[in-house]
Amino acid sequence: MVQPLARLFGRSPFGPLQQHMEKVRATLDQLRPFFEALLAGDRERARELRKAIMKLEHEADLVKNDIRDHLPISYFMPVDRRDLLSLLHQQDRLADLCEDLVIVATLRADLTLPEQFHAGFRLVLDKTEVACATAQEIIGQLDELLAASFGGPEAEKVIELIQRVGREEHEVDKAIYELARALYGAEQELGVVGLLLWQKILELVGDLANASEAIGDQIRLMISR
Repeated sequence: MVQPLARLFGRSPFGPLQQHMEKVRATLDQLRPFFEALLAGDRERARELRKAIMKLEHEADLVKNDIRDHLPISYFMPVDRRDLLSLLHQQDRLADLCEDLVIVATLRADLTLPEQFHAGFRLVLDKTEVACATAQEIIGQLDELLAASFGGPEAEKVIELIQRVGREEHEVDKAIYELARALYGAEQELGVVGLLLWQKILELVGDLANASEAIGDQIRLMISR
């Protein structure tokens, strides 16, 4: 059951952000099934999942707006309001990017990816999911981090996660680069429009990893203050 934001804010400034991340997580969880449907040529299923993702993104927006409307001006605790809003923005980017991805991927009804590239694309998705999961894990540690006053073993644990998501983002970049090179070598098979669309899809998937890393960077900034 979703708790009123005012009650969550009364206990912790991070409770509402964790609630928002749950909506973001639900959006991210639909992205893999969407692309599997697209790769399989199941356009009806892909359209259904596109609608589901857009609905979940809208629900995440509603939570985001509610947080902005109810976020107090100040706290008697070591958390800056601007930091919370910046963190909320980075979290919301993940949901926004999911929506952007399914829109771009369905702009052209006959968009396909030749089977020889499926493994490479799945590898990109695998690595991106890992980075996003680490960002979610970082958000899940925020209450413990606050209880430890952003120091001690808990801060060290979170710093390790932040460093990990940075490495994972780099792995996504490498996988995207290798697949992009291969796709450019198949321009004749993909067609100009198809190549451009897949280039944009890879760019947006990369942005998911970038946003995950940015979440870690924002928490690192909060720890360093």
